[in-house]
Amino acid sequence: MKNRAFTLIELLVVIAIIAILAAILFPVFAQARAKARQIACLSNQKEIGTAFMMYVQDYDETFPFSDYGPSGGADYMVWPFLVEPYIKGGVQGTTNKNQKKSIFVCPDNGAATPDSFFTGFAAARGLLNYNVNRYLMEANRNNQGLNAGLTVQSMAAIEAPASLVMVCEALGTLPEIQGRDNRYTTASDQHNAGYMNARTRHSGGANFTFADGHSKWFKAPQNYQARSLNGVIWTKCDGPLGANGAGWFQPLSGTLPTTNAACQ
Repeated sequence: MKNRAFTLIELLVVIAIIAILAAILFPVFAQARAKARQIACLSNQKEIGTAFMMYVQDYDETFPFSDYGPSGGADYMVWPFLVEPYIKGGVQGTTNKNQKKSIFVCPDNGAATPDSFFTGFAAARGLLNYNVNRYLMEANRNNQGLNAGLTVQSMAAIEAPASLVMVCEALGTLPEIQGRDNRYTTASDQHNAGYMNARTRHSGGANFTFADGHSKWFKAPQNYQARSLNGVIWTKCDGPLGANGAGWFQPLSGTLPTTNAACQ
């Protein structure tokens, strides 16, 4: 008896079928992995949000500065050092922002950004993969606030904690973020351009944690340089209710632009 073997045509058909299945399944697997990283990032932020809630309870319902003290000095701190006792993620010292510790690091911290200038920034500074809202926790570098009239806020001063961003995704450039998406200036604009790149990190969106401690994913505008009119909105005047509505970064009395002209 002769042994039967595959013909060349049969072999090519099998190879073609395998190639077709691979082309169908590989993107699905990639999306599943991306979704898993998004969920892990959301879990990170929920833990950070809980830590802030415990911090606020221990300090007369007042949020900390995003960073304070002489820049580069032994007494200089950024917010991860302040919430570390509630997280116990292994953060050491008070000046090394390059540590990559547990929940402070987004699983997609090395992902490419729409603006190639920022790609790789987040991977280099582990403790700053996430930023706090600067309008809630002002920077106080060199013991002098960067914005006149702004300081740390108390829970009592917040009009709508469930819609005020407390923590969001970032690129490692700064400890705090403004959330402004009404202007895209230059690649070196770490507060605005940096935020607008980071908000596309997970499947065209990003995770946000709010001042009441809950976390949620929101989709970014299709054009990452565009102002957001849905989801996470910077100003009241960009919201669906106009000046009578609330923004996601600035719903604090006396800090909001209330006319469309102020949003330009």
